[in-house]
Amino acid sequence: MVAESIEERRLAAPASKEKFGAGSEPAYDAITKFASNVFDVPISILSLVLEDEHGFKSGHGLDMYNVERARALCAHVLGTLEPLIVLDARFDQHVPGAPAFDGEEELRFFAGVPLLNSSGHPLGVLCIGDTRPRESFDANTCEKLKDLAALATALVEESRTSLPDRAISSFAKVMGLALITSNAAGKITYWNPAAEDIFGYSASEAIGKPIEIIIPARFRDHHVAGMKRVSTTGVSNLSGKTIELVAVRKNGSEFPVEMRLASWLGPDGIEIGAQIHDITDRRERELRLEHLAHHDALTGLANRNGFSKKLEAVIARGHATVFAIDLDRFKEVNDTFGHAVGDTLLQGVAVRLVGLLEPSAIVARLGGDEFAILLPGNGAQSSATATAQRLNDAFKEPFVLSGHRMQIGLSIGIGLAPLHAEDAEELLLRADLAPLEAKKTGQDNIRVFDPPIANQLTARRAFKDELRLATERGEWELTYQPQVRLSDQELIGVEALLRWKHPERGLLFPADFLNTLETHLVAHEAASGS
Repeated sequence: MVAESIEERRLAAPASKEKFGAGSEPAYDAITKFASNVFDVPISILSLVLEDEHGFKSGHGLDMYNVERARALCAHVLGTLEPLIVLDARFDQHVPGAPAFDGEEELRFFAGVPLLNSSGHPLGVLCIGDTRPRESFDANTCEKLKDLAALATALVEESRTSLPDRAISSFAKVMGLALITSNAAGKITYWNPAAEDIFGYSASEAIGKPIEIIIPARFRDHHVAGMKRVSTTGVSNLSGKTIELVAVRKNGSEFPVEMRLASWLGPDGIEIGAQIHDITDRRERELRLEHLAHHDALTGLANRNGFSKKLEAVIARGHATVFAIDLDRFKEVNDTFGHAVGDTLLQGVAVRLVGLLEPSAIVARLGGDEFAILLPGNGAQSSATATAQRLNDAFKEPFVLSGHRMQIGLSIGIGLAPLHAEDAEELLLRADLAPLEAKKTGQDNIRVFDPPIANQLTARRAFKDELRLATERGEWELTYQPQVRLSDQELIGVEALLRWKHPERGLLFPADFLNTLETHLVAHEAASGS
């Protein structure tokens, strides 16, 4: 009974061969081409209900004679008048074997929706397919396929030879894309409301104008040459591809867009359609993330990651000078006035350092109260020492922040490339050791990296390697020291103390390894961006 009812409905509003023809037409080909591009599939089929048969009308991605075996799935859609989604034909219980095209791979993915007129009569089927299975085809995507089927339905009902403006505008709103078409002469033939919003031109202003009105002037000659090539060969190298480029609005402002092109043979020659998406917000998010990945959030200076990349680039070109800077007396400020004032002081330090140096200098905050400076070019030790002394002298001027007067200084280590290292990481490590040596002789001192420090570096690295192995070897020990109240000698608690049972150096107390361990952890956290 159900099959008879559907058959009766099919015959109630048939399309005629005389009205729609036996072969494909540009307008229908545009729909299947558009469907392939929108849903990123190689195969798209549009078939119509004729007076006595289910007739093929247009196919993208296959020859007409190769479509016969896929009609079983199209016929299933026509028989049920419900969408059919087959994610993998090999394993779908409703599909008796994976359909295949003669000489082609088997069809694995299929999605089809019926074309129903306003009375609910079936006019045909729009389906898409792929030789690769899919993991999902959600309800939202299915609705978009239905919207495109509605476009095809409008085309059938109105018997038009071009895309119906009303239907395509409705579909464009659902897709959230600007849709623009141009003819063989490069004149705009369709301009939907989303295009009006993005570019600032109304449809009446845009239609009939050259497509170059949305292309920046510097790219127009290239575009015109490309259009001539497409008109001559009938092939666009960009057809079906998604690209990012720059467009221009009516007010002259440029902005980034993502565009996907389609081309087809129209009544007057090659026609081109474009889906355009304004990606300004996405680009800004990407730039913000890129900035955060390479810059310190508190000071806006380069962070360790960003500094290392710039140092690599400079060393690759030639000489470089690196200053590793530790702030003297900064901990006193933090302890006395609190972290909020300490953060303000760090920002003040950043501003002062940048102001003291030439524009080519790169200033970074590596973490905590550690800063670094990169000077490209001259790698002379005398010049580097003079610059470091100038920085030290400038920091004799106190900071006045939040109503407080604060005096800090700099301990500066200097590393020169290629004299001390030819590798960015190695140079930064060596420069970083120098201020530690400078601090040993007092505050506000300068120390250039030298061979004795290199020996310390080698020993320090070996010690770090042993620290990493200590956990694996189970060399850590906890000892407990009782806490006794002196007034009555009563036990009131215990203190847990960490000891390292070193296989060669014996039992080590925290003073022997804690500084190296903390330095290693800080470097690890900075490298991981935490």
